[in-house]
Amino acid sequence: MMTSQMVSFVLIIGAIAITCGAAGLFVTESDQNGVQDPLVSPADETKVALHTYTGEDGIPDTYIVKLRKDVTGQNVADVRDALESELLSSAEGRLTALGRSARVGEVMDFNEVQMVVVEAVKEDIQRLRQKTDMIEAIYQDGVVTTAQICFCPCDCPAEDRPNNKACQTSTNTAGNWGLDRIDQRDAALDGAFNIVGTGSDVNVYILDSGVYAEHEEFLREDGSSRVTYGAKANASWDDNDVMGHGTHLAGIIGGKNVGVAKNANLISVKVLDDFGMGQISGLVSMMYWVWLKVLIYRRKSLLVLSVVSPWNEALNSVVNDLVNFEIMVIAAAGNGNVPTRYVSPASAAQAVAVAASDIGDTRAIFSNYGEEIFLWAPGDMIKSSSPGSPNEYTVRSGTSMASAFVAGAAAAYMSSLDYNPTPQQVKTYLHEQASENVITDSPTEFNCRTELICLRPNFCDAQTVCESVTTTAKFLYVGCSQDEPKKSKKSKKSKKGKKTKKSKKGKNSK
Repeated sequence: MMTSQMVSFVLIIGAIAITCGAAGLFVTESDQNGVQDPLVSPADETKVALHTYTGEDGIPDTYIVKLRKDVTGQNVADVRDALESELLSSAEGRLTALGRSARVGEVMDFNEVQMVVVEAVKEDIQRLRQKTDMIEAIYQDGVVTTAQICFCPCDCPAEDRPNNKACQTSTNTAGNWGLDRIDQRDAALDGAFNIVGTGSDVNVYILDSGVYAEHEEFLREDGSSRVTYGAKANASWDDNDVMGHGTHLAGIIGGKNVGVAKNANLISVKVLDDFGMGQISGLVSMMYWVWLKVLIYRRKSLLVLSVVSPWNEALNSVVNDLVNFEIMVIAAAGNGNVPTRYVSPASAAQAVAVAASDIGDTRAIFSNYGEEIFLWAPGDMIKSSSPGSPNEYTVRSGTSMASAFVAGAAAAYMSSLDYNPTPQQVKTYLHEQASENVITDSPTEFNCRTELICLRPNFCDAQTVCESVTTTAKFLYVGCSQDEPKKSKKSKKSKKGKKTKKSKKGKNSK
């Protein structure tokens, strides 16, 4: 037994670490021998914080510069010109030697956040760090990927239906078990799908690999498509979807057979290449494009981000700003089997983060979890549309698929209203409708490691130490009946906990 008089030391002799793909670590420039919490900023009175990656997730010589909040109006243009002048005066030669040109992009002026993408080598970024009167922080550009694994009963009384709207029913779930599951409280599938709302006046912006617009799931009776091509992060990319991820999502969101909101307006915004890879800077620029469109047209809109990167404060701040501007953002939790706090954009405080379940109403083995999760939805072995031909379908798994179900549910609900609801109003509806106590097998501990407590030489005791984590058990529900019990028949499981430490509030990388 250890007392206050005893002298001891702790040696960590083992650890459990789970990573996904080639995810790097998001670190600060002052890191030396390990990973520093990215919230511990190295900024001081003479320089702003610089956040960089280890591993392969950092994009060389490309950075996102976040301007100070007090830089507004004409000052924004002046700051951009000043940054360009600073970089071009010194960077041109160094970048030319690398076969590239120095570049300062246009300022993306969101509601509360202003950002600009710059291309410059590290030496010049160090000079920009001294612009403390203009810049809040600088972030190295990073990689984003898909969040997929590689490969109401309509006879309920009218007064019980939301807004007294007609309940749409279909006996064809097209082999999509997830569609069948989300309209009932319990797991016994009945082969039918019931929902209020079709998404007919809602714009769903799908920021992904593109969408195959000619698929039968998206065609109207007159042969026209409900898919519209928006912008692309890279102008050289083709509008079409080659790798299929975006088309699969679009089918779940708004396909007329396999989809939730069967008449939603689907807008493809391409942020991933044909291999499912993209850049955070490109994603942010396309989010800015969406922000401008919603600002201009003021239509019912929501944004779907079924992509994932290691935790990134710049990306999260844009998500939060979009929601504060009243654009709903639905994000996939990620497939690393780790707490969602480690990834973006799902870890953003204002994002609707969605985790994936399987057909047995248990957590999909790959799904992330944690306090950030808003809802669970089907995400394992989901059938939906695929590019190549108008009648091609594939089965895919991932939290991407789960987030698409929630996006479809949100669009359907929004279309049932005669006004444009705020993101918080939609979240409240989804939360109140959700079935309780369904997904109860999420991990309660993570970052478990063995620590060797030594009171004196040759007198040591091994102890397992973990951090604790909690996750909602709420599951997406879109059925028409309002008087069904919200609790699943499934009882909540209990687990014996190991000795734990309180979970850290700071964000870390995967």
